[in-house]
Amino acid sequence: MEVAAIDIGGTKLAMGIVHEGGQIIASTVIPTPKKPEDGLGAINNYVKTNWGAYDIGAIGVGAPAVVGGENGGYFLPNPSNLAAWGNFNLKKNLDQLINDSVGKKVPLSIESDVYPATAAELLVRNSLFGDLKSHSLFPFFYLTISTGVGGEQAIMDGTTWKIYRNENGVAKVGHGEFKGIAPNQKPIECNYEGFDCAETYLGGNHMLARYGLKPEDASPEMMAMVAKNLGKFLYQNELTRNSKIIVVGGKIANEWNKRYPFLDEAKDCMLMLFNQNYLPAPSLEASILGDDVGLVGWWAIAMKQLTGKWPKYQIPLIPSADYAKTFQPFPAIL
Repeated sequence: MEVAAIDIGGTKLAMGIVHEGGQIIASTVIPTPKKPEDGLGAINNYVKTNWGAYDIGAIGVGAPAVVGGENGGYFLPNPSNLAAWGNFNLKKNLDQLINDSVGKKVPLSIESDVYPATAAELLVRNSLFGDLKSHSLFPFFYLTISTGVGGEQAIMDGTTWKIYRNENGVAKVGHGEFKGIAPNQKPIECNYEGFDCAETYLGGNHMLARYGLKPEDASPEMMAMVAKNLGKFLYQNELTRNSKIIVVGGKIANEWNKRYPFLDEAKDCMLMLFNQNYLPAPSLEASILGDDVGLVGWWAIAMKQLTGKWPKYQIPLIPSADYAKTFQPFPAIL
């Protein structure tokens, strides 16, 4: 059985077919449509096109500013990077559209985007290291730096782990008051909640206004400033979270880390602040799954809805170049 995994981002819409072991066997990426109706049409066409070629047993969908959980599936009134999607009931409309299209009711799971990504990073570590309960990974925090900024924390709950849901099931991390360094220090409004939150210093949607360059055109000097802001933000964020491991992913973080020691510099800044205040610091790591984290995450969420438990992620026999590069630090633990 396969899962149709859909990742609705602020700038891109990624769609893929994921095998029951978590391997992506087909995928495509298009710009995210401005109107939700056009987005639903693209998703429906992808599912319908692949319906006969694969044994699609479930659909997992994630997007920023979506209320997750059993009673969720709709966008908040003012999603910062998908303004026209505000208040749109994604679950109700997509469920009906796909059912009519394929002539069958297909289990549909919808979550705020960083919730499945957090699950995916935990599941791949479970395959690498063994039973997560026997390792000191918790609390575990995943942060995405892309068009916007979001994060979720996983904690131990008795004998199992669970991902903590923020208010209304939406990841509000990144939207608290924050003051960083940048050429433009004038107040910048975030559509989600007020002015000068961390997203206006770290999110791609605000980088042109804040630093004078788009993320894809970032200079080493700009990436260095953003890295310092990230380190400061992680320090402030962890004063109340006390995570043992922080994993940073998202398109901007993934791309910048390939051409600049972005996370290394963020880590140096974070550690300096922890050391100055005589506090224990968490470990900071790059995402193992990279840009695949979204599709793998929504496979995990869909499988959990079907079976009632988290699925087992199977490590690829021939990992991609990016995956192999990330995989190298771990052989002593295997």
